[in-house]
Amino acid sequence: MAYLRMSINLDNAAFEDNAAPEISRIFKDLSDYSRDAIINEDSMPIEKTLKCINGSKIGYMIIETDDTNLFSFLIEKEL
Repeated sequence: MAYLRMSINLDNAAFEDNAAPEISRIFKDLSDYSRDAIINEDSMPIEKTLKCINGSKIGYMIIETDDTNLFSFLIEKEL
């Protein structure tokens, strides 16, 4: 079984007035990335840093086959 995990930190100027357009842009970026990617057990884990329109790191996306390392993964990721 595979899991997709994603985290976005909305404490950023790009989300200030209305977060919806920036969230939509990030989802479109992920959609484009996924369309061109090969996603299967052989290619996992797949990690992608998420950046806001201003270029700041605001989160991550990971696809992995095992969730046993989720807690340690979340601790290691710094936003």
